[in-house]
Amino acid sequence: MYCEDRQENIISFIEGELNINEQIELFKHLANCHDCQSFINIMIRMREIQKREKITYPVEIDENILSHISRISHHSITKSHHTMKQDNKRKSHITLSIPSAIISAAAAIIIGFLLSGIFYRGSEKYETAHYPQQYPQPTAVIFYYSMPPLEVTGTGMVQINKNINKQNY
Repeated sequence: MYCEDRQENIISFIEGELNINEQIELFKHLANCHDCQSFINIMIRMREIQKREKITYPVEIDENILSHISRISHHSITKSHHTMKQDNKRKSHITLSIPSAIISAAAAIIIGFLLSGIFYRGSEKYETAHYPQQYPQPTAVIFYYSMPPLEVTGTGMVQINKNINKQNY
């Protein structure tokens, strides 16, 4: 039996992650496998012990961590405030009214369309110039070189019909 795979399913079952079909398969396996029965008993007992176990930490740990965090955040706040003042001195504010911003955005879009149309038409003329007129333009061809690996497993037998007429081939 594949008990290593079943042990992963047992852990998923204990954590509540198995669907109904997987649970049914697991229970069928557990009915026959004593190793997995003992494994699930151990895992359930261990989970119960973890729930009962309470770890208490000293108060000093919280104070040390919080004081360290406050020092780091205070240092970063003062540093960011200092750099913000320097950045404000370097920046120049550009003000633009809403109608002029809309007009400049529309102009940029129109210029973009015009330039793309010029480049597109120019490339079309260049491509057709190399082919004689009597031949059709080439079409796109997609080559598929390989197929993903295929694994066939099982014990099925292939039956051959012996009544096939060899003249049909």
